[in-house]
Amino acid sequence: MARTALAVAPEPQPEPIEELATRWAQIKADIDQLKAEEDQIKTQLATLGIGNHEAGPYTIQVQAPRRTLNKTRFMEAFPVNEYPTMYSMQLDTTAIKNQIAPAVLDTYKDAAATPVIVLK
Repeated sequence: MARTALAVAPEPQPEPIEELATRWAQIKADIDQLKAEEDQIKTQLATLGIGNHEAGPYTIQVQAPRRTLNKTRFMEAFPVNEYPTMYSMQLDTTAIKNQIAPAVLDTYKDAAATPVIVLK
């Protein structure tokens, strides 16, 4: 049986780091510009009022602002000593860092799957 040699493509060479950083900076600038334009458009569309609005092949949906619990005001009105069933204990990470040796604490830490990369 004859063996056929497979052509192996050469591994792509990494671009010089300065080129990558320059391209990344340009992408970030483009994203910032597009985000600013998007925010302007959203501000204008918010004046349409709550509901669905037809816009050619698109539907613009304006939703009511999200309402969240103001914990400070709530806690003033319903203090823990009068309403203990509404409260629960939570870990105090500052106290943990002050009371547990770093080497021991490291055994309880998880690492993210990928490193954090920041362009400054």
